[in-house]
Amino acid sequence: MPPGQESWSDPIEVTVRRGGEVTVDLYLPAPTVYATANYWRTPMEVSEPGDHVGSPGFPTVEIPTVEAPDGSRLPLPVPFVSGLDVFGPEVAVTAVCLGDSITAGGWPEGAQELLVPWLDAVMLNAGIAGNRLRTDPGAPIASFGPSGVSRFERDVLSVTGVSDVVIALGTNDLGLPGADAPLADLPSAQQMIDAYQGLCDRAAEAGLNVTIATITPFLGSEGYDDSREETRSVVNDWIRTTAPHHVDFDAALRDARHPRRLAEAYDSGDHLHPNDAGTDRLSHAMAAHLARRHGLAVG
Repeated sequence: MPPGQESWSDPIEVTVRRGGEVTVDLYLPAPTVYATANYWRTPMEVSEPGDHVGSPGFPTVEIPTVEAPDGSRLPLPVPFVSGLDVFGPEVAVTAVCLGDSITAGGWPEGAQELLVPWLDAVMLNAGIAGNRLRTDPGAPIASFGPSGVSRFERDVLSVTGVSDVVIALGTNDLGLPGADAPLADLPSAQQMIDAYQGLCDRAAEAGLNVTIATITPFLGSEGYDDSREETRSVVNDWIRTTAPHHVDFDAALRDARHPRRLAEAYDSGDHLHPNDAGTDRLSHAMAAHLARRHGLAVG
């Protein structure tokens, strides 16, 4: 399979239940390097050497997890399999959540769990760690994946049954330049707004509902400065006043007394990524937003 491409398997007949887990076994006969991956709540398992596909007693070996700044352990990235198409009844909402590591951390799955009693919704996690809204990565950071603008057709418009898109990108556009990316990549507020508007237009042409998440605070993290904070403020004001719909992740996580930084209760320790409590907070914000749009109330 060429880099950057995808392939679909033949359909199989297997009964699945809503909210159930599906295990996919892969046999890779040679050392295989993957470029991009998502962090799912259910980690990948690795076996002893050999072909163990379909084995009822999968011989799992211990492999390292990823340590977060607060000392917690993140599940390993899940490579290769990016989604399953399931034949079944239509649902009210199928939302692709286009985001970065904050999205990959799991708020879409949490929002779906919260919505179960009230709204028939499927939240698809399309978060990639390091991902940006408008700029593709150079070779040293290729694992950060094509920008939201570049992957919008593949990861949003081509998804079977998609009705909504949640755009939760922008943090890395501001934070990466000058660190992991060239400083010349740093966008102006207008350039970011133009990118959001372009995605809104493409989604509208496809008949999709669009929600944009405000960019969360990152004072104290690598890449922060007053100029980038000003850009974040201008962009967030545009999102709140002009986006077709918005969910205020900034308000959900910021410190009430110092709104340029994450509240301590939601900070993983790097002053950029939310901890588990912060991710849950984003899940509640997203679930409440979708419920309100459908005339419902989520507790």
